[in-house]
Amino acid sequence: MNGISISAGLIFLGFTLAYAFTDYRATFNESLVAILFYLFTIWLNKNGYFNFSRVYFVIFNGLLFFYYALAHVEPDAAE
Repeated sequence: MNGISISAGLIFLGFTLAYAFTDYRATFNESLVAILFYLFTIWLNKNGYFNFSRVYFVIFNGLLFFYYALAHVEPDAAE
Protein backbone atom coordinates (compact mmCIF):
# COMPACT_ATOMS: atom_id res chain seq x y z
CA MET A 1 0.00 0.00 0.00
CA ASN A 2 2.90 2.35 0.60
CA GLY A 3 4.08 1.87 -2.97
CA ILE A 4 0.66 2.72 -4.36
CA SER A 5 0.41 5.77 -2.10
CA ILE A 6 3.89 6.98 -3.06
CA SER A 7 3.18 6.51 -6.78
CA ALA A 8 -0.15 8.34 -6.57
CA GLY A 9 1.41 11.06 -4.41
CA LEU A 10 4.15 11.64 -6.98
CA ILE A 11 1.59 11.89 -9.77
CA PHE A 12 -0.43 14.42 -7.80
CA LEU A 13 2.80 16.27 -6.96
CA GLY A 14 3.32 16.69 -10.70
CA PHE A 15 -0.18 18.12 -11.05
CA THR A 16 0.45 20.41 -8.08
CA LEU A 17 3.65 21.77 -9.57
CA ALA A 18 2.15 22.13 -13.04
CA TYR A 19 -0.80 24.18 -11.80
CA ALA A 20 0.90 26.06 -8.96
CA PHE A 21 1.51 29.27 -10.87
CA THR A 22 -1.56 29.46 -13.08
CA ASP A 23 -4.90 31.17 -12.68
CA TYR A 24 -6.69 27.82 -12.64
CA ARG A 25 -6.23 26.84 -8.99
CA ALA A 26 -8.86 24.09 -8.71
CA THR A 27 -6.52 21.35 -9.94
CA PHE A 28 -3.76 22.66 -7.66
CA ASN A 29 -6.04 22.52 -4.62
CA GLU A 30 -7.42 19.07 -5.47
CA SER A 31 -3.94 17.67 -5.99
CA LEU A 32 -2.58 19.20 -2.80
CA VAL A 33 -5.37 17.63 -0.74
CA ALA A 34 -4.76 14.25 -2.43
CA ILE A 35 -1.03 14.43 -1.62
CA LEU A 36 -1.77 15.11 2.04
CA PHE A 37 -4.18 12.20 2.28
CA TYR A 38 -1.75 9.80 0.59
CA LEU A 39 0.99 10.93 2.97
CA PHE A 40 -1.39 10.29 5.87
CA THR A 41 -1.91 6.73 4.58
CA ILE A 42 1.86 6.19 4.56
CA TRP A 43 2.11 7.66 8.07
CA LEU A 44 -0.61 5.28 9.32
CA ASN A 45 1.25 2.30 7.88
CA LYS A 46 4.56 3.43 9.34
CA ASN A 47 3.07 3.76 12.82
CA GLY A 48 1.48 0.32 12.80
CA TYR A 49 -2.17 1.12 12.11
CA PHE A 50 -2.29 -1.41 9.28
CA ASN A 51 -5.99 -2.31 9.36
CA PHE A 52 -7.13 1.29 9.69
CA SER A 53 -4.79 2.40 6.91
CA ARG A 54 -6.30 -0.17 4.53
CA VAL A 55 -9.86 0.91 5.31
CA TYR A 56 -8.88 4.58 5.10
CA PHE A 57 -7.11 4.03 1.77
CA VAL A 58 -10.13 2.35 0.17
CA ILE A 59 -12.64 4.88 1.49
CA PHE A 60 -10.45 7.87 0.60
CA ASN A 61 -9.85 6.67 -2.96
CA GLY A 62 -13.53 5.95 -3.46
CA LEU A 63 -14.49 9.42 -2.26
CA LEU A 64 -11.68 11.10 -4.20
CA PHE A 65 -12.58 9.60 -7.55
CA PHE A 66 -16.30 10.04 -6.88
CA TYR A 67 -15.60 13.74 -6.29
CA TYR A 68 -13.56 13.95 -9.50
CA ALA A 69 -16.39 12.35 -11.46
CA LEU A 70 -18.92 14.82 -10.06
CA ALA A 71 -16.72 17.93 -10.15
CA HIS A 72 -15.53 17.48 -13.72
CA VAL A 73 -18.97 16.38 -15.03
CA GLU A 74 -17.52 13.81 -17.39
CA PRO A 75 -17.76 10.04 -17.05
CA ASP A 76 -14.06 9.62 -17.82
CA ALA A 77 -12.89 12.42 -15.51
CA ALA A 78 -11.66 9.99 -12.87
CA GLU A 79 -9.14 8.35 -15.18
